[in-house]
This record gives sequence, C-alpha cells and structure tokens, in this order.
Amino acid sequence: MIDILEELGAAIQATSRRDDAALIAAGVPRSFLYGTTYRYGVSPILTDKDGGYQPEANGELAIILPAIPLVGPEDPSFPCDDIGDLLAFYLRNPSRWWTRTGTVPALNHDAIERAGFMGERLTIHSTPLDWLRAEGQGVVLLDRRANLRLLLGGVESFLVGDLRLGADIEQRMTKPYPKPRIFFRQKAAA
Repeated sequence: MIDILEELGAAIQATSRRDDAALIAAGVPRSFLYGTTYRYGVSPILTDKDGGYQPEANGELAIILPAIPLVGPEDPSFPCDDIGDLLAFYLRNPSRWWTRTGTVPALNHDAIERAGFMGERLTIHSTPLDWLRAEGQGVVLLDRRANLRLLLGGVESFLVGDLRLGADIEQRMTKPYPKPRIFFRQKAAA
C-alpha cells in the first residue's frame, strides 16, 4: 500500500535552499514558499506512460505537491492529514505532470467547491508551477479525462491563463453527450 503522506514527508525533508531558489527564480513568491506550512517537496522519480510516477533513488529530481494543500495552524481544519494524492513535475517542463495514485482530479479541489458555493470566478491554471506562482489560489485540472461537467458544473465562470486551456474547458463542458438508449422492462405474464 502506498503511504502518500509518508512520501510527502520524505520529499519535504529532501528540499534544500537550492530548490527554494529555483522556484523563486521561476516566479514563485518567496512569501508563499516560506508561509506557515510546507508547500512542496522534491524527490527523484520514475514516470510511466499512463501518467503515474513512483519514487526511485536513481530517477530524475522532481517537484512534489500534495493535491490537497496542507493547512496551517490558523486554519480551522488544522491538523488535517488528508492530502488526497501527490503530483510531480519537472521545473524544466511544468506543463507535464504525473500523479502518484490518480485519485484526485484537481489540484486544490476545495477551490472548485468554494467557487460554486460562493458564486465566485474560478481560476484554472495550466500548470502546477502557475498555481505555485499564484500562491496556491485556484486549481489545476490534473485528470485530462475527467468529466468537467461533473467536476466544474456548479461554477458559473472561469479565469484561465491561456487560450488553449480555455478552449479545452469550453469544449469539454459543452460537448453534447450521445442520447441514452432506454429500454422498458416488460411485465411477465401472469
């Protein structure tokens, strides 16, 4: 069984000032990285073609994020150890990422629920690095096959950073589904 919380802890412990400096140089605000909670970790990983990854000592070093961000002591839900899943990406190519278990369709899913409940515009980022640059506000859609009508159905408006992402979301939200085939059960003769 995969213990993703333990893996995140090991990845957090493996971070160094050099990793912080690389993220800051990539546009992640220093104040966000040094907030009250740990935002990320690093781990060498091996990836697979199905979108998954696993830690591997001889793998390439990747940034590791919890799909459900850790909360600080000031948050009413503290302490919370539900991180849902882990995602990994390489700083040199943040538009490609992998998940550890594939069980969470969006990074920071709570932002979707909040936007739907509060009637707010939901920011959807193209990459996990963009999400970090935005100080953890908004979401990244992790599962490119997820049914967006179900996932985002309660949200009325979106803010996206690039045209391709916006077009993909619009197409996936408005694509007509085939009409269902409905069959009627005949009553058995008495």
